[in-house]
Amino acid sequence: MDRIAFSRKLIVCLITGLVVGASFRRLTSRFIGHGVTLPLVSLLAYALLIIFLLTAVVWNYRERRYPASSLRWLQVIQGILLYTLAIDLCTFGWNKVYHLQMVVPLGQLDIPFSALSGEELTWAYFGWSYPYMVALAIMQMACALLLLWRRTRLLGLIMIVPVLLNIILIDTFYRMPPGVLLHALILTGGVAYLLTTLYQPLAEFFLRRDWLPVGVGWKAPVKWLLRAGVAVVPFVLNATYDYPDRHPELTGKYIVKQLKVNHIPCAQPATGDSLLTKVFMDLENDFVLEFNDWRRRYIGTYEYHPQEGKLSARWRYPAGVHEPFSGILKPGGQRGTWRFQGILGRDTVEMQLVKVKR
Repeated sequence: MDRIAFSRKLIVCLITGLVVGASFRRLTSRFIGHGVTLPLVSLLAYALLIIFLLTAVVWNYRERRYPASSLRWLQVIQGILLYTLAIDLCTFGWNKVYHLQMVVPLGQLDIPFSALSGEELTWAYFGWSYPYMVALAIMQMACALLLLWRRTRLLGLIMIVPVLLNIILIDTFYRMPPGVLLHALILTGGVAYLLTTLYQPLAEFFLRRDWLPVGVGWKAPVKWLLRAGVAVVPFVLNATYDYPDRHPELTGKYIVKQLKVNHIPCAQPATGDSLLTKVFMDLENDFVLEFNDWRRRYIGTYEYHPQEGKLSARWRYPAGVHEPFSGILKPGGQRGTWRFQGILGRDTVEMQLVKVKR
């Protein structure tokens, strides 16, 4: 047989070492963590990586003396990679079933939505529905089990790709801990390597065959016009849509400062007080006044005339509230601040609105 290049040996051993080391670290710290310190687990994980790198050197040396055994070495190492991926994915699935993943402490669930981190928001959202968690677990375990048989191995690898890519996107854009993202990237690297070994059948299946003939006999300009339409029409529809953000300069969450009611300065409200503390101006001219607690709110729709600075609102919640709210809104001295002077119900109101940065 043809000899295997040392670079190829090094790549497969490096990827396998990373996957085995990362999976060993995760599983050990999760299930055998009692009495075993994390630095020791990490040290053992690095040791596994070094062992696999040394394996590439030994394998290269053995190939010179016993060329026929080289393919066997490749199959064994790829097998270790494959079964480690399967075990890790299967464990992730069972973690979800047994509530060992997507868990947020009960005390944090009563914290305001805007105060939660990206990680807490993600876990709270996905963990809210246990059936959904189980469905995700079944998908992950099914992908893992498909890797264990020759006839379904390629299907399993293809199915794993969108699962891992979705995890990577969530870990990246919801600011998960770096170790979580790194683990997903390592697993994806292992899957990508195994798929590259199957490039020919993949290219034949996805790129070289016409599985669903459509528009047979259509001329090329017609096909290209339809393809362009698919790309351009949705863009044009969205670009020309009357966007619901009527006043983007106002849209945001504001903290009320320097509040005066009937020309009398109001001190910082205590817990039980119902002074105005927050103002929200949102899409579709949605308008919210919050009185020191999210359970005490007026919700309605505002009208704003930037030329005169006139602002008014009409309420739809709570039912039966018809207190007038109107006045003059002018930019403050600093960016993101506004000054309002007007009436709320029977009272005159003066306040500074300070925009909260997201």
